[in-house]
Amino acid sequence: MDVSRRHYMAAGFTTGCQLLQQPADAWPNERLFVVSDPNTYSAVTFIPEGVNERPKPLLVVLHGAGVNNEDAWALTNPKGEHAGLIPSLIAANKAPPELTENFVVVAPYSQGKRSFYEEPRTKILDFVRWFCSDAGRRSGCPPCDKDHIYLFGFSDGATVAVELATTKMFRAVAVAAFGFSGTLPDLALERLREVAFWVFHSQDDVIFPVEYGDKLVGSLLKRGDPSLIRYTRYERDQEGFTGVVKGHSVGITASKSADLYSWMLSIW
Repeated sequence: MDVSRRHYMAAGFTTGCQLLQQPADAWPNERLFVVSDPNTYSAVTFIPEGVNERPKPLLVVLHGAGVNNEDAWALTNPKGEHAGLIPSLIAANKAPPELTENFVVVAPYSQGKRSFYEEPRTKILDFVRWFCSDAGRRSGCPPCDKDHIYLFGFSDGATVAVELATTKMFRAVAVAAFGFSGTLPDLALERLREVAFWVFHSQDDVIFPVEYGDKLVGSLLKRGDPSLIRYTRYERDQEGFTGVVKGHSVGITASKSADLYSWMLSIW
């Protein structure tokens, strides 16, 4: 895709399987741990109660751009560059129960890369397949319902999420601050016709203009089932961010939304 976009970095915001040692400043929830596929990514993983009795849906979380020079535990840091997104909310015990009671969560970390936008899309898909596979189980990854996989993407992660959705691997996709300025190809729109989307964007976003979200939603409505498309378009930043990240906090707002996870569960 020919994308008009820009990366940003702002202090405190940007917004086999192996257990790794927890850093003292991550404050992780006791059901959070890190898994690592040597061929793709390390990722923070959350296991809800009862997962061994009945496999639960899987939510894959793609973070936005950042420095990303730490390890996957950085995603849980409540004061880190990805603070406020799903992993850090879970770590701080602030995530809505609609999420923590119903989903296995996995959030890969683009270590050494500014974002997933710089990575091959197949690498993320390979990671998800591995996580859900027998090989993943044998390595200690938690069981999940591999027929019900959902996707959450913020900023650069949102842009990549829309591309990944064309594979039809994901039942529903949450897109927070979409960053692609162009027009989606007809083939992509055809493949997205039966995928449910909830798009979040803010009118005062100074990084990715709200027109990008408007254009995405317009295209999806034109080619797909309107009942599968939701759009939350805020007039102003809901988290009170200002300056170089003003309006770009919808990833945090969406992460805190109990309604988002209830909606995902309704797309069954």
